Amino acid sequence: MFRVAIDTGGTFTDLFVQNEESGAGQVIKVPSTPREPHRAVLEAIQRLGEEKFSALSFFAHATTLGTNALLGQMGLPLPRTALLTTEGFRDIVEIGRQNRPELYNLFFQKPVPPIPRNLRFTVSERVGPDGKIFQSVDEEALRECARLIREKEVQSVAVCFLHSCVNPENERRAFEILSRFLPRIPVVLSSDVNPEHREYERFSTTLINALLIPVLTEYLEHIQRELRSKGISAPFYQMVSSGGLVGVERIKKLPVATIESGPAAGVTAASLLSRLLHLPRVLSLDMGGTTAKAGLAKDGSPRVVNEYEVGGKVHASRYLRGSGYPVRYPCVDLAEVSAGGGTIVRLNAAGQLTVGPLSAGAMPGPACYDQGGEEATLTDAHLLLGHLHPAHFLGGEMPLSIERARWVWEKRVSGPQNWEIEASAWAALQLSQAQIKKALRLVSADKGENPAHFTLVAFGGAGPLHACALAEALHISSVVIPFHPGFFSAFGLLQADGIVDLQKHFLHRISRGSKSSEELLFTLLQEFFLLQERARTILREEGFLPEDISIESLMDARYFRQSYEISIPLPPAGFSVEDVLSLFHQQHRKVYGYAFLDDPVEIVNLRVRGIGKILKPEVHRESEDLPIPPPESRTKSQRIFWDGEWMEVPAYQRESLLPGNLLTGPAIVFEYDSTTLIPSGWMAKVDGYRNLQIHQGG
Repeated sequence: MFRVAIDTGGTFTDLFVQNEESGAGQVIKVPSTPREPHRAVLEAIQRLGEEKFSALSFFAHATTLGTNALLGQMGLPLPRTALLTTEGFRDIVEIGRQNRPELYNLFFQKPVPPIPRNLRFTVSERVGPDGKIFQSVDEEALRECARLIREKEVQSVAVCFLHSCVNPENERRAFEILSRFLPRIPVVLSSDVNPEHREYERFSTTLINALLIPVLTEYLEHIQRELRSKGISAPFYQMVSSGGLVGVERIKKLPVATIESGPAAGVTAASLLSRLLHLPRVLSLDMGGTTAKAGLAKDGSPRVVNEYEVGGKVHASRYLRGSGYPVRYPCVDLAEVSAGGGTIVRLNAAGQLTVGPLSAGAMPGPACYDQGGEEATLTDAHLLLGHLHPAHFLGGEMPLSIERARWVWEKRVSGPQNWEIEASAWAALQLSQAQIKKALRLVSADKGENPAHFTLVAFGGAGPLHACALAEALHISSVVIPFHPGFFSAFGLLQADGIVDLQKHFLHRISRGSKSSEELLFTLLQEFFLLQERARTILREEGFLPEDISIESLMDARYFRQSYEISIPLPPAGFSVEDVLSLFHQQHRKVYGYAFLDDPVEIVNLRVRGIGKILKPEVHRESEDLPIPPPESRTKSQRIFWDGEWMEVPAYQRESLLPGNLLTGPAIVFEYDSTTLIPSGWMAKVDGYRNLQIHQGG
């Protein structure tokens, strides 16, 4: 039997198939098809061979489709989506917050609302902040709204009423009426998608979910139909942004959960690697064809945040707010920058060299792919500097054209300024590395972590090319390059477990010595019990046995009159108000450096995460007791440009290296899906898992 994982990126679609008995893997990489993304997925599956179709026991998938659609990179318009909200609150999604990602930019423009004003409808209804219904929903007005929505050929509807996170009764009544008059149009409620306070964030999250439902549903149903036609009946799971797997039917109703699914899979794989290699702190660098993503894991677990932004100029998790659309859904903490292999290198109006934010994508891709691309990219720069071998790309399946790369570089970059090709190509790489360095610092130094204390795990097709240079810049002395780094995110899909994240708004104040606070604990435990049982039910419906289900429970809390909250775990059974307060004070001191021990604390949200354990093949480790040099018969040389000069360096084929092999820099390592550069002063060893463990100074 075989387990299959597919990661659909902006440039390539990666398939990783694993034998359940031996744990051995097979990899397949095909160019993505942005206008019809399901086609690349189906082509990768077809390459598996029909003899394996009936033996597939598990199918996991990750995609950047949501991100690409919101960023307008798909070449297709977003679906027409309508918003139905409380009278007087039509413009919440346009007013937003006062956050400015560029504080001193006088010409900064707020992001355009995700839907135009003529598709935002209002209806008379009102729920108070305590959940009391002051006015039931106007049903006649609802029927008129349904008629207008039908006339405007809307493809999905988001219903966002004021304070519905406290009492969703009016929203549910609106759903009943709209579903009756618009039977073929999906209607989503903010109380289902994000039952938390803060209207703008709740409205934005619900709107993004409604926008993505037609896109993701059509895409996933295409794949499901083809899988059935091929006789593949394996359970179909989709990775979500928080790093777990969800049944595909649930995802059709909650596609907002998938926006960072591909990057989350990479951080999940890096977390597994940290456990296997006993590395307590790792920084992950996932550099693919379109972007570079930085993440962090400590003690084998990635850091997760509850809010991030999508669709903005600065797409970097919760940093630099105000450039995109907030999404309130658990997400692996990431910083993402426009620095991938296909990132376009240009001269600006002043004749200065710029890198990004646009990407050549898969069609036509970098100029050296020889598919008609006429823009210079970072991949072209690497090829011109000898960092890529024209005949080794994808194992020779996709030869690169150095002539085409040279032509486009002279035309777009070096020629207009009379620069040397090598110097300008090297400068472009330095600019891209400056952006990636910023992303790595955002997830480490900006959170109080010294990156020098971490190990850098670099993957993606382009990550190993930059890993050691970035490590030097951040004073990191240890780098790990996994085997088949271009498929590492797909491998991460096979290491994830089933997951369900639930939350409930629960705004109550507690303080020391208060009798009402003690009485409140009973209500809190009741609410947690209901959430926990709901999580168990969802996981059981997706095929998980009761003994394979575990539950994690958290509370979001803050000091009274604070604006934002932090999460603390639910204490063990039999806890008191003092226990809750003590946990909160400890966490607040850890995050902010201080605590007000006598101040009242507000509990804001209750959170439950259900985890369904998935049985996985053991990752085998080979013996690496005797350090040995790589076989001389397999060693060749490559002429590369590095730091201002051309040099001849040893070149190795990754697949021929064995555990225990030692490589001394400068050197270059080619493999099917990536290339690793080992600078002077660094030494690499192949470990028992076939990773390259690279250390500065040997």
